[in-house]
Amino acid sequence: RTDSEGRAGVRVEWPASATVSGPGQNTRPGQSAPAITIVAAVTDQLTTTFELNASGRSPEFSAAGFVNAATFVSGIVPGGLATLFGAGLSEGVQGTVLAEGATSFGGTTVRIGGFAAPLLSITGPSSEQINLQVPFEVSAGQTTVEVENNGTVVSVSGIPVFSEQPGIFEIPLPTGGTVGAVIHASTGQLVTPQNPAQRQEPLSIFFTGGGALRPAVNTGALGPIPPAVMTESLTVSFDDREALLLFSGYAPGFVGLYQANFTIPAGGGCGPLALRIQVGELQSSPSTTSVVCP
Repeated sequence: RTDSEGRAGVRVEWPASATVSGPGQNTRPGQSAPAITIVAAVTDQLTTTFELNASGRSPEFSAAGFVNAATFVSGIVPGGLATLFGAGLSEGVQGTVLAEGATSFGGTTVRIGGFAAPLLSITGPSSEQINLQVPFEVSAGQTTVEVENNGTVVSVSGIPVFSEQPGIFEIPLPTGGTVGAVIHASTGQLVTPQNPAQRQEPLSIFFTGGGALRPAVNTGALGPIPPAVMTESLTVSFDDREALLLFSGYAPGFVGLYQANFTIPAGGGCGPLALRIQVGELQSSPSTTSVVCP
């Protein structure tokens, strides 16, 4: 049925999960094309073709939803890993896709203080989040975060930025619960209640939010070898007993990940122990690890 001028209308709904590709359109799985070509035909003699731009939903997030990726504590650190929770952050993502450090992926870009952040992974559609590295160029204080979803841009100001904010990564156990990301340096195996740490053996702990490095490392670059070292002091403690620190710096081969090597001194408790790290004046949230009993 047409109107008085002979025009007919049709409603076309493009599923959020659709992947569109065509000549000159290099799309990855889960990544939408920038435009859609529509061909409508009534008969072989009556056809029309036109192009639609694919714009994304309006991103929705708050300052409280931008957190340390290890602890989900509010606030971000230059060079550290962060997680952004919200809605309308991306299109066409099913489950979790790896962005591999791209500053724009599937039409999604996150700018922090005007600097494009390397995106590590994007999750959607039911529970949306973006894991990313905060650019080293961002200054401590407060900043504005801008999220662009396929041409739709939203900015939120008042995001707290800390010079350092250590957060220990937690690893889930098959038996339930979690332990801190501490490994036996000689084997690379995780320290667990079934595989506890020995006193005076070298151990490594992994965290984020360690702050400035010497020499400086570029945003998005893998940790170099020899590794860059932290400029702020760091301590590792077990039940408030300080460990012997061997190294603290950027984890080689990773982005936004920090590493400390240490040994547990003789004496003190055994079994599951409270684990903390402190960078400068800021202490991490508590974690746990296990030390062998005599």
